[in-house]
Amino acid sequence: MIAFSHSAIHRLAFTLARAGGAVIVPERELVWPPKEWTMNRDGAAALICAAEWLASRTKIPNEGLPLTNKDNDVTRWFYAYLGPRLCASEADSRCRDIVPLSPPHHYYAWVPVGETEGEDKTDRIIADQGLSTAKWLQKHLGLHSITGIEHPAGT
Repeated sequence: MIAFSHSAIHRLAFTLARAGGAVIVPERELVWPPKEWTMNRDGAAALICAAEWLASRTKIPNEGLPLTNKDNDVTRWFYAYLGPRLCASEADSRCRDIVPLSPPHHYYAWVPVGETEGEDKTDRIIADQGLSTAKWLQKHLGLHSITGIEHPAGT
């Protein structure tokens, strides 16, 4: 199951859905580059509700817990989040590195998009339309092979 924070990266979302991912993409604008740390973090409540709705309707193996090898390294995730850290409100200065899902769905692969602090993958996604990110997620989520970014009709 893959939750996107912003619809600006809809071709990547479509590609992951075609590869077998259950994807939800709320209609939200991505401001890039952001002018201040609060940008791209609004609407957390709607994103959390959308992700919880999808999680409640998606059958996830292993009760959503990631699979690990004998060295306890994660070999497969069942959830992914593409977006910035979320804040409870625009006034919340304590944004957290969280996926918009509550336990037991909180184990996830995170691709920081629209992020103002630390690592951010937005420039890379813009540069290759998300192909390297799609392939990384395909590998870590166990999706079908991805050879290129899919373009839905009308885009």
